Amino acid sequence: MVTEQSTIAAIATGTGGGIGILRISGPRALEVVESIFRPRRADKSPRSMQGYTGALGRVLAEGEELDEAVLFVYRAPHSYTGEDCAELCCHGGAFVLEQALAAAVAAGARPAGRVSLPSGPTSTAK
Repeated sequence: MVTEQSTIAAIATGTGGGIGILRISGPRALEVVESIFRPRRADKSPRSMQGYTGALGRVLAEGEELDEAVLFVYRAPHSYTGEDCAELCCHGGAFVLEQALAAAVAAGARPAGRVSLPSGPTSTAK
């Protein structure tokens, strides 16, 4: 069931570039990313990181190392989405990004649907 409180994951960049970003946002974002990201330093676990901080580590998919990545954590309400948010910056090939997204979904996020952007001025409730 999809609710406003769902934790979502989406590829936030095009594929095929040098860097690709997987964004995870929602109430369980840090829990989801903690299950698919292993920081190089033990004191940089995603749930213990302060907002606007980063950590170098590895993305895991099906228990195997997929890629080296940098994780950035943004805490609610001071994130782009207004919720807890994590961004995994990894290599930008389609395979890596799709596997990272699948790992996030397997860890409890739901894939974000396609978004229709409004035309003209808008206001945000953030």
